[in-house]
Amino acid sequence: MIDPYIASWRTADGFCTLFYRLCAEYHTQEKAYDAAERMFESQFGERRYSSYESFKNTRNNKLKNNKLKK
Repeated sequence: MIDPYIASWRTADGFCTLFYRLCAEYHTQEKAYDAAERMFESQFGERRYSSYESFKNTRNNKLKNNKLKK
């Protein structure tokens, strides 16, 4: 059975949690994203996002939508 934390990476929020955790270990957000994608791919055999730009756009839209709801 897969660890629930790792399983959460399949969701946008779970992947972002992984990304932000890795930001503390890497010098740039892009390097943290690359590390998160490598970890995701090692567990699930595919990438979560097609590129760093795609991830940024998704994350920024989600943040913007959350601000509008408040």
